[in-house]
Amino acid sequence: MSIFDITRTSNGYKTRSLFVDVCKKFFMDEESIKNAPYWLDIKTDLKDPRPSVRDHFLVSEDPTGYETALKFFGCYEHWEFMYSKSDWFKEAVDTWKLELYARLKSKAVRKIRDIAFSDDDKQALAAAKYLATAEYDKVDGRGRPSAAEVKGKLKEAVKILDADREDMERIGLRLVK
Repeated sequence: MSIFDITRTSNGYKTRSLFVDVCKKFFMDEESIKNAPYWLDIKTDLKDPRPSVRDHFLVSEDPTGYETALKFFGCYEHWEFMYSKSDWFKEAVDTWKLELYARLKSKAVRKIRDIAFSDDDKQALAAAKYLATAEYDKVDGRGRPSAAEVKGKLKEAVKILDADREDMERIGLRLVK
């Protein structure tokens, strides 16, 4: 059985049914939960042998998700599809990225600390200054967002509202005024 047999159906990509925790969250049947090959986030059942996509994403230290996509879905296209079409997947990946950036920053600061306390006089002074002034904690002090950023956020909000409206129409719900 190939990875494509696990992650695809005859008419496209599997999404929710791939993940134990997502099946549970969306109240899918016991059969779906049993057949889900992965965990999306942190395993709640440590005895369960199915791997966690989140754990691999963090360990691979690849913020693009490319390595994780190939391992779990067989192609990056599936990752991109889920990221663009599934809010729950996008939210999870964005959270993982924040954690990954913190992890990478921690490793970098540890390396700078090692250099600061080494015998290399040329780099030690710069590294010590970087640590002493807490340069790693400085935030961008820029002002208001640009018009393009505001326009982009507005387009994103409209896209979300359109998707919600389409979902409501698809399942037969209408707004009552």
